[in-house]
Amino acid sequence: MPTLTHIVNELRDPRWSRVHKIQLIRREVREFLSVSAIGALFSRAEHRLEDGLYAEDGLHASVTVALDLGAFSDVFRERADPATALRVAALMEGDRAVHRQILSMIRTELAALACLDARSAQIELEFQVRAEGRTVFVDGDAVVSLAKIAGAHQ
Repeated sequence: MPTLTHIVNELRDPRWSRVHKIQLIRREVREFLSVSAIGALFSRAEHRLEDGLYAEDGLHASVTVALDLGAFSDVFRERADPATALRVAALMEGDRAVHRQILSMIRTELAALACLDARSAQIELEFQVRAEGRTVFVDGDAVVSLAKIAGAHQ
């Protein structure tokens, strides 16, 4: 069994010395949603696409996606509570993977509204994310390019 003198001598070892200089580059932990987590969230998402309205620049439609975190207790480690929903909403805001996932989800329906093939539809999407309780909502505005619509009807 080590003696007190032995332990004190070990602590005086250079490996245990304190830092006397400041760190130039600080490292930090960055939170983000993994691509697999986003895929899992959208695999059980409910969405509603409101009928489009034609304007000069194209067919406009609104989309709402609901992600109930309570439906993922078998998938995610984090608790499905309002605090987690707020954090997920903040992390989803402006995320390109979320943008791609929403476009993938609504592309076929939007193209059908515009009488286009889903593969050729040019869609622009802007969205905001909010949380209510343990549910995350993504509200978006989509525009199917008028040039593609005009070309399809000629």
